[in-house]
Amino acid sequence: MKFKISPLRASWALPGQVLVSCCIAAGLFSYLFATTDAADKPANTTSQRLFRDQVHPLLKARCGECHNPNSSKAELDLTTIAGMRAGGESGELVVAGKPDTSLLIQKVVEGEMPPEGKDPLTRQEIKLLTQWVQTGGQLPESNGSRDISQWAVLPILQLRCTVCHGTRKKEGGLDLRTVAAILKGGKSGPAIVPGKPAASLLLKRIHDGEMPPRRELVKYSVKPMDASEVTLVTKWIKQGATMDAGPHTEPAQPDPLVNVEDRTFWAFQPPQRPALPIVKSHSKLHTPVDHFIVQALGKQGLDLSPAADRQTLVRRAYYDLLGLPPTPDEVAMFLADQSPDAYDRLLGRLLASPRYGERWGGLWLDLAGYADSEGIQHSDSIRPFAYRYRDYVIQSWNKDKPYNRFVMEQLAGDEMADYSNPDLVNRRTHDNLVATGFLRMVPDATYFGITNFVPDRL
Repeated sequence: MKFKISPLRASWALPGQVLVSCCIAAGLFSYLFATTDAADKPANTTSQRLFRDQVHPLLKARCGECHNPNSSKAELDLTTIAGMRAGGESGELVVAGKPDTSLLIQKVVEGEMPPEGKDPLTRQEIKLLTQWVQTGGQLPESNGSRDISQWAVLPILQLRCTVCHGTRKKEGGLDLRTVAAILKGGKSGPAIVPGKPAASLLLKRIHDGEMPPRRELVKYSVKPMDASEVTLVTKWIKQGATMDAGPHTEPAQPDPLVNVEDRTFWAFQPPQRPALPIVKSHSKLHTPVDHFIVQALGKQGLDLSPAADRQTLVRRAYYDLLGLPPTPDEVAMFLADQSPDAYDRLLGRLLASPRYGERWGGLWLDLAGYADSEGIQHSDSIRPFAYRYRDYVIQSWNKDKPYNRFVMEQLAGDEMADYSNPDLVNRRTHDNLVATGFLRMVPDATYFGITNFVPDRL
């Protein structure tokens, strides 16, 4: 809106007109200043009021069943202000003023939230959420909020800053790995001033876009802090850069991310030998497992197939356990053995064969992505020692290594024994280290283009 005020004509003869003109001018100036001031202030107030009166009750009613402090699906709590502010495993919920890029709006518009089987949000409800985000997506200050400690801030700095300030080098003499080092600062002085965010160099550099340097983003695969992280660091400094004596320990109460249903899931229950079901079959039952098979078949009106002849049986055993057919001599030897335990002894011989580990270990190697090179993206990169992992897997199968040990060695073998002293390294230590080749078997696109940010590496 534009206003054009004509010059006031001084007229001693018409003092009333001059007075009216002055009043109009004063009124216009008052309107302009009031409008400007209102444009700066009411958005946050309106947004917070909208959240308190309409948005929060809506989220509690429509989303609170899955996203609450006791059952935080996707690590998201939509029933408390603190939970809304923290976001979930996918990140920040709201980008102020930008509904199209706000996760909360995206999920409800695309029908991902509420999940399948629940009534989707109505157009009016989505419109309400969109309006709240457009007005700033502001949250009221939560009551009884605790001070932020360094244990919430240091991981952010570790992720975003320490590649240049502490881990490999200390640009500008600055180390951001500890609070003491942050307070000490670098060549430009202390990185923060407790209680004064505006005077803290750390925040100044972030707000000015100087940190992290744009030219270094791709080189070191570092992303700038997002808005929620900057807010957290700012609050920590404003509260006086609070320091706890030690890192937070696990709470005494049960983990809210694990509900009762999760805890009763069958895979987490101690194994118990069930009673054998009473069944009837036309075939002879050889093992306890046969009873359960017959029970399941009986529900479909079926029974076990007739027993295979001995020649079929020996071929099945060889193909199943070794992946190879028996030779004519091996078939003849089995057919000539009429002892009652002939089949059991055949299985024993096959399980003791080195071919057994090659057959079944090969299936694991396929799933692990075993190859002697690093795949299409790195076709010229040969892994000269990959065979060691292959041999480790085959030997583990042939030695009948317990499955839990087999998995642990591949995921964390380097953490299971001290290999720093060469004099103490033995065969088991060697195998533990070779086992971790599992972690590098898949095609590795690290540093291939812009793919080395933390989520890509994980």
